[in-house]
Amino acid sequence: MSSFIVNPKHIAEITKHFVALPHVSKSFYNPTTRKQIKIKDNLPLKTVLAVMLANGNLKSVNYRYEKHIDIEHDKQFMVDVGKETLKPKDYNLSYAELINMCQCLNYQNMDAKNYDGSDEACIIEQIKDRFASRWADVETDSEDKIRWSYPN
Repeated sequence: MSSFIVNPKHIAEITKHFVALPHVSKSFYNPTTRKQIKIKDNLPLKTVLAVMLANGNLKSVNYRYEKHIDIEHDKQFMVDVGKETLKPKDYNLSYAELINMCQCLNYQNMDAKNYDGSDEACIIEQIKDRFASRWADVETDSEDKIRWSYPN
């Protein structure tokens, strides 16, 4: 398996679309640690989340390619991700594309040590779940038409 640094716009689009969802939650939970994930509120939520997800991507790549760590490149990557969150979102992305983008980022982050129980993994999963839920709402034209249990 190989890891790569995901494009800054890719990460930023995930978080820009997430915060634009109706009824978006600003809290995330890590079931592995059984704790709320601490989300700093010194910057817009889309920026804080993007930087956290980008950091997870760097952890994975740097763990996988330990001999090739470039701190200056990593710093610039984080700055670029933050800057991308300040640009308008790409309205042409579908929920299916956003879900796949989450899957891609998750896959690229898997090489990091203890990734499965990490805050970054939980955040990506919860964002992906909200995209899937919203997609279902849009496809049925109503939040009321989707049931939690098997329809009788």
